Amino acid sequence: MYFVYLLRCADGTLYTGTTDDVARRLAVHQSGKGAKYPRGRGPLRVVYREDCGDKSAARASFLLNVATGVVLAIGVVITALSFFVLFLSISLLMQKNRPKLHSLLQLGYPTAEVARPYRQVVLLTSVVTFALAVGASFLLRGLYIDSLRAMGGGAPVWLPVTAGLALTLLTALLNTLAIRRRVVSAFYS
Repeated sequence: MYFVYLLRCADGTLYTGTTDDVARRLAVHQSGKGAKYPRGRGPLRVVYREDCGDKSAARASFLLNVATGVVLAIGVVITALSFFVLFLSISLLMQKNRPKLHSLLQLGYPTAEVARPYRQVVLLTSVVTFALAVGASFLLRGLYIDSLRAMGGGAPVWLPVTAGLALTLLTALLNTLAIRRRVVSAFYS
């Protein structure tokens, strides 16, 4: 019987491996022998283990865990890049319209009224992007979920959707704050 296990190191990082005896493998890691990564990062503790049957299933599960980590890391990078692209686009648009913004503010229009069209663009693009991402996720998930369930897997959908919603709201909030700051700075130029 083989297991995929997940160790939490003292520095908070995680290490994943496969073995037929988790307790023995943990003792090997704690002694400073075994895999290179956990050496010197003790004390180590097992935070997750999964019974995978034979060695090939354990290797496949390990590979799936590594691939999931890579996909999540890429997702975080893409999210950060999309935030900066949206921020840069709005900033350039506002820079182009700076004289008009300045004139509107000097005529007495409230800051919130002057910033409204830019906020609406940010909110609309955020909502559309989130909806497209969720739709694509469900579409792609439908292609592989039956195979995953046959292997005894299948994570709940609410977790990635909630994480995506949180990132979308954070991005929209940060861009909205940046817009307000830009409009206020246009008044003093």
